[in-house]
Amino acid sequence: MSERRRRAEALFQSALVRAIAFALALAMAGLVLGWPQAFAPEGEVAYVPLLLVLWGLAAGFTYGVGFVPYHPVPRVLLGPGPAFVLLLGGALWILVRA
Repeated sequence: MSERRRRAEALFQSALVRAIAFALALAMAGLVLGWPQAFAPEGEVAYVPLLLVLWGLAAGFTYGVGFVPYHPVPRVLLGPGPAFVLLLGGALWILVRA
């Protein structure tokens, strides 16, 4: 394994990055539960963005608490990449639509 890859993995395993992912997932969960109209702007529920945000919530909480799945498929689907991309994308989608 190269030195660059080891440093990247060490960064994603740091407690600070995990805490940021957990806090972002917690904030998005509060937003989804506290303001559900964000996903139904014209009275119709936007199912695809809601599904992606819920996937991001699952990934953010899973990664934030430090759980690393053994199987490679859930490890990729619930890792830091999808967590940050989907949560930040969902927040951006809500801000643009609001």
